[in-house]
Amino acid sequence: MSLSKTPIRISLFAISLLILSGCASHVRTPVGMPPSTASSLISSEGDVSVFSYQPTPLAIQLSPMEGRASSTYQMKWMEFPSAGINGQQGNLVTGEYRQSMLPGKKPLLIVMPLYGSYDYPSDEISAGAAKYSRGEMHVLNLQGDDYMWDWEGLVQAPNPESFRKVMAAQAERVRTNVIDVRRIIDWAEKRPEIDSSRIALIGFSHGALVASATLISEPRLERSILVMGCANPHELVATCPLERTNSVKNMVMERFGWDVAEYQAQLEPIFRYVNIAHYAGRVDPKKVLIIDSYYDECMPKTARDAQWEALGRPERVSYKYGHKRSFLSMTPLGFYNMRHLIYAFLDEGLNVNGESSQIIAERHSATTSESTP
Repeated sequence: MSLSKTPIRISLFAISLLILSGCASHVRTPVGMPPSTASSLISSEGDVSVFSYQPTPLAIQLSPMEGRASSTYQMKWMEFPSAGINGQQGNLVTGEYRQSMLPGKKPLLIVMPLYGSYDYPSDEISAGAAKYSRGEMHVLNLQGDDYMWDWEGLVQAPNPESFRKVMAAQAERVRTNVIDVRRIIDWAEKRPEIDSSRIALIGFSHGALVASATLISEPRLERSILVMGCANPHELVATCPLERTNSVKNMVMERFGWDVAEYQAQLEPIFRYVNIAHYAGRVDPKKVLIIDSYYDECMPKTARDAQWEALGRPERVSYKYGHKRSFLSMTPLGFYNMRHLIYAFLDEGLNVNGESSQIIAERHSATTSESTP
Protein backbone atom coordinates (compact mmCIF):
# COMPACT_ATOMS: atom_id res chain seq x y z
CA MET A 1 0.00 0.00 0.00
CA SER A 2 1.30 3.43 -0.93
CA LEU A 3 2.00 5.64 2.09
CA SER A 4 0.41 8.57 0.27
CA LYS A 5 -2.87 6.68 -0.03
CA THR A 6 -2.94 5.53 3.58
CA PRO A 7 -4.32 8.77 5.12
CA ILE A 8 -6.99 8.91 2.41
CA ARG A 9 -8.13 5.35 3.10
CA ILE A 10 -8.13 5.92 6.84
CA SER A 11 -10.20 9.08 6.34
CA LEU A 12 -12.71 7.25 4.14
CA PHE A 13 -12.93 4.46 6.73
CA ALA A 14 -13.52 7.01 9.50
CA ILE A 15 -16.22 8.78 7.47
CA SER A 16 -17.93 5.45 6.77
CA LEU A 17 -17.93 4.61 10.47
CA LEU A 18 -19.45 7.99 11.26
CA ILE A 19 -22.23 7.48 8.72
CA LEU A 20 -22.93 3.99 10.03
CA SER A 21 -22.95 5.01 13.68
CA GLY A 22 -25.30 7.86 12.83
CA CYS A 23 -28.04 5.34 12.06
CA ALA A 24 -27.78 4.16 15.66
CA SER A 25 -27.75 7.61 17.30
CA HIS A 26 -30.65 8.09 19.67
CA VAL A 27 -32.01 9.90 22.69
CA ARG A 28 -32.72 7.63 25.63
CA THR A 29 -35.29 8.55 28.27
CA PRO A 30 -35.25 6.28 31.34
CA VAL A 31 -38.44 5.03 32.95
CA GLY A 32 -40.27 7.47 35.22
CA MET A 33 -39.04 10.78 33.79
CA PRO A 34 -41.16 13.88 34.58
CA PRO A 35 -44.33 14.42 32.52
CA SER A 36 -44.16 16.04 29.09
CA THR A 37 -46.53 18.57 27.60
CA ALA A 38 -48.77 15.66 26.57
CA SER A 39 -49.94 15.07 30.15
CA SER A 40 -53.05 17.18 29.52
CA LEU A 41 -53.95 15.05 26.50
CA ILE A 42 -54.48 11.76 28.33
CA SER A 43 -57.14 10.44 30.70
CA SER A 44 -58.21 7.24 32.44
CA GLU A 45 -61.84 7.47 31.34
CA GLY A 46 -61.66 4.59 28.86
CA ASP A 47 -63.65 1.44 29.62
CA VAL A 48 -61.36 -1.49 28.94
CA SER A 49 -64.38 -3.81 28.71
CA VAL A 50 -64.63 -2.84 25.02
CA PHE A 51 -61.84 -5.36 24.49
CA SER A 52 -63.73 -8.12 26.31
CA TYR A 53 -64.65 -11.37 24.56
CA GLN A 54 -66.05 -14.77 25.37
CA PRO A 55 -63.13 -17.21 25.74
CA THR A 56 -63.81 -20.33 23.71
CA PRO A 57 -61.56 -23.19 22.58
CA LEU A 58 -59.72 -22.14 19.43
CA ALA A 59 -59.66 -24.38 16.40
CA ILE A 60 -56.02 -23.55 15.75
CA GLN A 61 -54.27 -25.49 13.01
CA LEU A 62 -50.52 -26.02 13.37
CA SER A 63 -48.95 -27.46 10.23
CA PRO A 64 -45.24 -28.29 9.80
CA MET A 65 -43.49 -25.97 7.34
CA GLU A 66 -41.42 -28.18 5.08
CA GLY A 67 -37.75 -27.29 4.83
CA ARG A 68 -37.90 -24.73 7.63
CA ALA A 69 -36.96 -26.87 10.63
CA SER A 70 -33.55 -26.61 12.35
CA SER A 71 -31.71 -28.49 15.05
CA THR A 72 -33.28 -26.16 17.62
CA TYR A 73 -36.69 -25.20 16.23
CA GLN A 74 -39.68 -26.71 14.52
CA MET A 75 -41.39 -24.28 12.14
CA LYS A 76 -45.16 -24.53 12.09
CA TRP A 77 -47.80 -22.56 10.22
CA MET A 78 -50.58 -21.30 12.51
CA GLU A 79 -54.05 -20.55 11.24
CA PHE A 80 -57.44 -19.92 12.85
CA PRO A 81 -60.58 -17.83 12.21
CA SER A 82 -60.49 -14.27 13.48
CA ALA A 83 -62.98 -13.06 16.07
CA GLY A 84 -64.36 -10.67 13.45
CA ILE A 85 -63.32 -8.78 10.36
CA ASN A 86 -59.57 -8.36 10.73
CA GLY A 87 -58.66 -7.03 7.28
CA GLN A 88 -56.88 -10.22 6.20
CA GLN A 89 -57.86 -12.68 3.50
CA GLY A 90 -60.65 -14.97 4.67
CA ASN A 91 -60.66 -13.17 8.04
CA LEU A 92 -57.98 -15.60 9.15
CA VAL A 93 -55.26 -15.13 11.73
CA THR A 94 -52.04 -16.66 10.45
CA GLY A 95 -48.48 -16.87 11.69
CA GLU A 96 -45.17 -18.69 11.67
CA TYR A 97 -44.60 -20.45 14.99
CA ARG A 98 -41.02 -21.26 15.90
CA GLN A 99 -41.43 -23.92 18.53
CA SER A 100 -38.30 -24.75 20.48
CA MET A 101 -37.33 -28.42 20.56
CA LEU A 102 -35.45 -28.02 23.84
CA PRO A 103 -37.03 -29.56 26.97
CA GLY A 104 -38.94 -27.53 29.55
CA LYS A 105 -41.37 -24.62 29.38
CA LYS A 106 -40.09 -21.58 27.48
CA PRO A 107 -41.29 -17.98 27.21
CA LEU A 108 -43.26 -16.89 24.13
CA LEU A 109 -42.63 -13.81 22.00
CA ILE A 110 -45.56 -12.67 19.83
CA VAL A 111 -44.49 -10.42 16.94
CA MET A 112 -47.09 -8.20 15.26
CA PRO A 113 -46.89 -7.43 11.51
CA LEU A 114 -46.83 -4.07 9.73
CA TYR A 115 -50.05 -5.04 7.87
CA GLY A 116 -49.66 -4.87 4.10
CA SER A 117 -46.30 -3.14 4.34
CA TYR A 118 -42.73 -4.35 4.87
CA ASP A 119 -42.03 -7.84 6.24
CA TYR A 120 -38.45 -7.01 7.18
CA PRO A 121 -38.85 -5.70 10.77
CA SER A 122 -41.11 -8.49 12.02
CA ASP A 123 -39.31 -11.26 10.12
CA GLU A 124 -35.87 -10.13 11.26
CA ILE A 125 -36.84 -9.69 14.91
CA SER A 126 -38.53 -13.10 14.91
CA ALA A 127 -35.54 -14.88 13.41
CA GLY A 128 -33.09 -12.86 15.50
CA ALA A 129 -34.86 -13.49 18.81
CA ALA A 130 -34.88 -17.21 18.10
CA LYS A 131 -31.20 -17.15 17.20
CA TYR A 132 -30.09 -15.12 20.23
CA SER A 133 -32.16 -17.14 22.67
CA ARG A 134 -30.55 -20.35 21.38
CA GLY A 135 -33.84 -22.19 21.59
CA GLU A 136 -34.81 -20.81 24.99
CA MET A 137 -37.77 -18.89 23.56
CA HIS A 138 -40.72 -19.73 21.34
CA VAL A 139 -41.49 -17.10 18.70
CA LEU A 140 -44.82 -16.52 16.96
CA ASN A 141 -44.48 -14.21 13.95
CA LEU A 142 -48.02 -13.13 13.04
CA GLN A 143 -48.63 -12.42 9.37
CA GLY A 144 -50.35 -9.36 7.89
CA ASP A 145 -50.10 -9.63 4.11
CA ASP A 146 -53.09 -7.36 3.58
CA TYR A 147 -53.68 -3.85 4.87
CA MET A 148 -55.67 -3.63 8.06
CA TRP A 149 -57.25 -0.45 6.67
CA ASP A 150 -59.74 -0.41 3.79
CA TRP A 151 -58.00 2.39 1.91
CA GLU A 152 -60.06 1.90 -1.25
CA GLY A 153 -63.34 2.04 0.65
CA LEU A 154 -62.28 5.26 2.38
CA VAL A 155 -61.29 6.97 -0.87
CA GLN A 156 -64.54 5.94 -2.59
CA ALA A 157 -66.88 7.10 0.21
CA PRO A 158 -69.38 9.44 -1.52
CA ASN A 159 -70.43 11.51 1.50
CA PRO A 160 -69.42 12.22 5.11
CA GLU A 161 -71.90 9.69 6.52
CA SER A 162 -70.53 6.87 4.39
CA PHE A 163 -66.98 7.94 5.16
CA ARG A 164 -67.58 7.86 8.92
CA LYS A 165 -69.16 4.42 8.60
CA VAL A 166 -66.16 3.01 6.70
CA MET A 167 -63.73 4.64 9.15
CA ALA A 168 -65.65 3.18 12.11
CA ALA A 169 -65.11 -0.24 10.55
CA GLN A 170 -61.35 0.45 10.63
CA ALA A 171 -61.45 1.19 14.35
CA GLU A 172 -63.34 -2.06 14.83
CA ARG A 173 -60.61 -3.91 12.96
CA VAL A 174 -58.11 -2.65 15.52
CA ARG A 175 -60.33 -3.99 18.31
CA THR A 176 -60.73 -7.33 16.49
CA ASN A 177 -56.97 -7.75 16.12
CA VAL A 178 -56.53 -6.99 19.84
CA ILE A 179 -59.03 -9.69 20.74
CA ASP A 180 -57.29 -12.16 18.42
CA VAL A 181 -53.98 -11.58 20.23
CA ARG A 182 -55.70 -12.10 23.57
CA ARG A 183 -57.14 -15.38 22.25
CA ILE A 184 -53.64 -16.47 21.25
CA ILE A 185 -52.57 -15.87 24.86
CA ASP A 186 -55.49 -18.07 25.96
CA TRP A 187 -54.12 -20.77 23.65
CA ALA A 188 -50.57 -20.27 24.95
CA GLU A 189 -51.71 -20.82 28.55
CA LYS A 190 -52.75 -24.35 27.62
CA ARG A 191 -49.64 -25.28 25.64
CA PRO A 192 -47.32 -27.62 27.57
CA GLU A 193 -44.18 -26.11 25.98
CA ILE A 194 -45.02 -22.47 26.87
CA ASP A 195 -44.42 -20.73 30.20
CA SER A 196 -47.51 -18.51 30.22
CA SER A 197 -46.05 -16.30 32.96
CA ARG A 198 -43.42 -15.12 30.45
CA ILE A 199 -45.23 -13.83 27.37
CA ALA A 200 -44.01 -10.80 25.44
CA LEU A 201 -45.51 -8.76 22.59
CA ILE A 202 -43.85 -6.48 20.06
CA GLY A 203 -45.49 -4.34 17.39
CA PHE A 204 -44.14 -2.16 14.58
CA SER A 205 -45.82 0.98 13.18
CA HIS A 206 -49.51 0.13 12.58
CA GLY A 207 -48.84 -3.14 14.39
CA ALA A 208 -47.80 -1.05 17.38
CA LEU A 209 -51.29 0.50 17.46
CA VAL A 210 -52.73 -2.99 17.94
CA ALA A 211 -49.98 -3.97 20.39
CA SER A 212 -50.52 -0.87 22.55
CA ALA A 213 -54.27 -1.44 22.76
CA THR A 214 -53.55 -5.08 23.62
CA LEU A 215 -51.23 -4.33 26.51
CA ILE A 216 -53.65 -1.89 28.20
CA SER A 217 -56.31 -4.62 28.13
CA GLU A 218 -54.14 -7.70 28.71
CA PRO A 219 -52.52 -8.14 32.16
CA ARG A 220 -50.84 -11.42 31.18
CA LEU A 221 -48.09 -9.70 29.16
CA GLU A 222 -44.77 -9.65 30.99
CA ARG A 223 -42.98 -7.51 28.38
CA SER A 224 -44.28 -5.21 25.62
CA ILE A 225 -42.29 -3.29 23.01
CA LEU A 226 -43.84 -0.62 20.80
CA VAL A 227 -41.77 0.40 17.77
CA MET A 228 -42.61 3.54 15.74
CA GLY A 229 -46.16 3.71 17.08
CA CYS A 230 -48.26 6.33 18.83
CA ALA A 231 -51.57 7.09 20.54
CA ASN A 232 -54.30 9.29 19.02
CA PRO A 233 -55.02 7.40 15.77
CA HIS A 234 -57.13 10.35 14.59
CA GLU A 235 -54.00 12.53 14.48
CA LEU A 236 -52.02 9.85 12.65
CA VAL A 237 -54.67 9.28 9.97
CA ALA A 238 -55.26 12.99 9.44
CA THR A 239 -51.65 14.14 9.19
CA CYS A 240 -49.34 11.28 8.12
CA PRO A 241 -47.88 12.25 4.70
CA LEU A 242 -47.40 8.66 3.51
CA GLU A 243 -49.10 7.83 0.24
CA ARG A 244 -52.30 6.13 1.39
CA THR A 245 -53.14 8.37 4.34
CA ASN A 246 -52.35 11.38 2.17
CA SER A 247 -54.69 10.16 -0.58
CA VAL A 248 -57.54 9.82 1.90
CA LYS A 249 -56.82 13.24 3.40
CA ASN A 250 -56.79 14.91 -0.02
CA MET A 251 -60.08 13.25 -0.91
CA VAL A 252 -61.68 14.38 2.35
CA MET A 253 -60.57 17.98 1.91
CA GLU A 254 -61.71 18.16 -1.71
CA ARG A 255 -64.96 16.17 -1.57
CA PHE A 256 -66.27 17.20 1.85
CA GLY A 257 -64.65 20.61 2.19
CA TRP A 258 -62.95 19.72 5.48
CA ASP A 259 -59.66 21.17 6.59
CA VAL A 260 -57.19 19.10 8.67
CA ALA A 261 -58.64 20.35 11.96
CA GLU A 262 -62.17 19.33 10.96
CA TYR A 263 -60.89 15.99 9.68
CA GLN A 264 -59.32 15.24 13.05
CA ALA A 265 -62.47 16.38 14.84
CA GLN A 266 -64.54 13.94 12.77
CA LEU A 267 -62.15 11.06 13.45
CA GLU A 268 -61.52 11.55 17.18
CA PRO A 269 -64.82 10.10 18.52
CA ILE A 270 -64.63 7.21 16.04
CA PHE A 271 -61.24 6.05 17.32
CA ARG A 272 -61.64 7.03 20.97
CA TYR A 273 -62.34 3.53 22.26
CA VAL A 274 -59.14 2.11 20.71
CA ASN A 275 -57.02 5.15 21.61
CA ILE A 276 -54.70 4.27 24.51
CA ALA A 277 -54.55 7.95 25.49
CA HIS A 278 -57.89 7.29 27.24
CA TYR A 279 -56.59 4.36 29.29
CA ALA A 280 -53.88 5.93 31.43
CA GLY A 281 -52.56 4.17 34.50
CA ARG A 282 -53.35 0.60 33.47
CA VAL A 283 -49.80 -0.61 32.71
CA ASP A 284 -46.64 -1.16 34.72
CA PRO A 285 -44.17 1.10 32.84
CA LYS A 286 -41.25 -1.12 33.83
CA LYS A 287 -42.69 -3.82 31.57
CA VAL A 288 -42.83 -1.55 28.50
CA LEU A 289 -40.19 -0.27 26.08
CA ILE A 290 -41.06 2.45 23.55
CA ILE A 291 -38.85 2.84 20.50
CA ASP A 292 -39.75 5.75 18.27
CA SER A 293 -38.37 8.31 15.86
CA TYR A 294 -37.32 11.70 17.16
CA TYR A 295 -38.21 13.33 13.84
CA ASP A 296 -41.09 11.10 12.81
CA GLU A 297 -42.99 12.76 9.97
CA CYS A 298 -45.86 10.23 10.15
CA MET A 299 -46.50 9.70 13.86
CA PRO A 300 -47.17 13.19 15.32
CA LYS A 301 -45.07 14.23 18.32
CA THR A 302 -48.17 14.95 20.41
CA ALA A 303 -49.45 11.44 19.66
CA ARG A 304 -46.06 9.86 20.48
CA ASP A 305 -45.85 11.79 23.74
CA ALA A 306 -49.44 10.84 24.60
CA GLN A 307 -48.54 7.16 24.16
CA TRP A 308 -45.56 7.56 26.51
CA GLU A 309 -47.65 9.40 29.11
CA ALA A 310 -50.60 6.99 28.98
CA LEU A 311 -48.27 4.04 29.59
CA GLY A 312 -46.79 5.64 32.69
CA ARG A 313 -43.64 7.09 31.07
CA PRO A 314 -41.75 3.82 30.37
CA GLU A 315 -38.21 3.70 29.02
CA ARG A 316 -38.15 5.42 25.65
CA VAL A 317 -35.51 5.30 22.92
CA SER A 318 -35.92 7.87 20.14
CA TYR A 319 -33.79 7.55 17.02
CA LYS A 320 -32.70 10.82 15.45
CA TYR A 321 -34.26 10.22 12.05
CA GLY A 322 -37.63 10.06 10.33
CA HIS A 323 -40.12 7.20 10.46
CA LYS A 324 -38.71 4.95 7.74
CA ARG A 325 -35.03 5.82 8.12
CA SER A 326 -35.08 4.97 11.82
CA PHE A 327 -35.63 1.34 10.87
CA LEU A 328 -32.07 1.35 9.52
CA SER A 329 -30.99 0.95 13.14
CA MET A 330 -32.11 -2.67 12.76
CA THR A 331 -29.66 -3.24 9.92
CA PRO A 332 -25.87 -3.40 9.57
CA LEU A 333 -26.00 0.35 8.77
CA GLY A 334 -27.00 0.93 12.38
CA PHE A 335 -24.87 -1.85 13.87
CA TYR A 336 -28.15 -3.71 14.64
CA ASN A 337 -28.64 -1.24 17.50
CA MET A 338 -32.42 -1.54 17.71
CA ARG A 339 -32.28 -5.32 17.66
CA HIS A 340 -29.87 -5.39 20.61
CA LEU A 341 -32.08 -3.01 22.59
CA ILE A 342 -35.06 -5.27 21.97
CA TYR A 343 -33.24 -8.50 22.78
CA ALA A 344 -31.76 -7.06 25.97
CA PHE A 345 -35.15 -5.82 27.16
CA LEU A 346 -36.76 -9.20 26.45
CA ASP A 347 -33.91 -11.07 28.08
CA GLU A 348 -34.12 -8.96 31.21
CA GLY A 349 -37.87 -9.41 31.63
CA LEU A 350 -38.33 -12.99 30.46
CA ASN A 351 -35.21 -14.39 32.09
CA VAL A 352 -34.14 -16.14 28.91
CA ASN A 353 -31.37 -18.62 29.68
CA GLY A 354 -28.19 -19.32 27.74
CA GLU A 355 -25.24 -17.19 26.72
CA SER A 356 -27.39 -14.67 24.86
CA SER A 357 -27.82 -12.46 27.92
CA GLN A 358 -24.12 -11.70 28.22
CA ILE A 359 -23.67 -11.31 24.46
CA ILE A 360 -26.60 -8.90 24.20
CA ALA A 361 -25.50 -6.87 27.21
CA GLU A 362 -21.99 -6.44 25.81
CA ARG A 363 -23.23 -5.34 22.40
CA HIS A 364 -25.89 -3.12 23.95
CA SER A 365 -23.33 -1.25 26.04
CA ALA A 366 -21.14 -0.68 22.97
CA THR A 367 -23.83 1.04 20.88
CA THR A 368 -24.09 4.77 20.31
CA SER A 369 -26.56 6.40 22.71
CA GLU A 370 -27.36 9.63 24.42
CA SER A 371 -29.44 10.09 27.57
CA THR A 372 -31.83 12.93 28.19
CA PRO A 373 -30.64 15.37 30.87
